[in-house]
Amino acid sequence: MFELAPVSLWLEDYSALKQLFDSWRAQGVTDLRFHLAQDPDRVRQCSAALKVVKVNRRTLELFAADSQEALVANLDKVFRDDM
Repeated sequence: MFELAPVSLWLEDYSALKQLFDSWRAQGVTDLRFHLAQDPDRVRQCSAALKVVKVNRRTLELFAADSQEALVANLDKVFRDDM
């Protein structure tokens, strides 16, 4: 069902992002928006912490990707600042 769904579906793992947020909280960060705004590399850290576990065929079609690996390797080109 997942693979043949007519809409784009993504299965993602956010556990590493939660660990990153927990570590910042342990360091005393209480305002995440302010913390991220102070250093753009922190946003990149968050992005790198997200793991794409699986996408369906429709997702590959929508993004003109040959494979999940190709899509994931180019996510920085897919999801940009102006989106």
